[in-house]
Amino acid sequence: MKRVTFCFVLWLFIAAHANAQFMGKSRGFGGLELKLTEVNDETAVLFGGRIGTILNDTFVVGAGFYQLVGEVKPPPIPNERLELVKEAPGLDLDYVGLNLEYIFAPQRPFHLAVGGLFGGGRARYRLGDNTVLEEEGIWVIEPGANLFFRFAPYLRAGLGASYRSIFGVNRLSGLDESHLNGLSTAFQLQFGMF
Repeated sequence: MKRVTFCFVLWLFIAAHANAQFMGKSRGFGGLELKLTEVNDETAVLFGGRIGTILNDTFVVGAGFYQLVGEVKPPPIPNERLELVKEAPGLDLDYVGLNLEYIFAPQRPFHLAVGGLFGGGRARYRLGDNTVLEEEGIWVIEPGANLFFRFAPYLRAGLGASYRSIFGVNRLSGLDESHLNGLSTAFQLQFGMF
């Protein structure tokens, strides 16, 4: 929760500073995003969203947040304490971060945006009743590109691709970064003034 609060406060600070620099040339937006990805060699879905400020029609400063929908089967766990649990634990992942993006040809209905998310989150093993068995903080870098179509001045949809790189997995039994890294394809729906 501290990371989420820190990232949100950082986004507010940057957006306020940028707004002062680009008086009258910034607009806000928010939206939902669904990502199809792979976690521990299994197809998985991440659900989340983005909020942001578009500066001078081309530069986006915002925040993104994502949560694994359901649980993924973890790799073999060599931890004796976890082996005593009768129910097989699931692998869970969530993260949040600062999102920076550059928009090419923003005046056109179809436009390309390239950027990335930089942040942190947590990976954990948990049981179906939400009992957390092990948990660890992680760092995330996720560069990507999105192709947007503006349906109306206040609505746009996008298809995108990104690659999630996870760092800092050291304490979860049997898990390393390679189990969490992966390519994602995404569908976004955003509301704001475009």
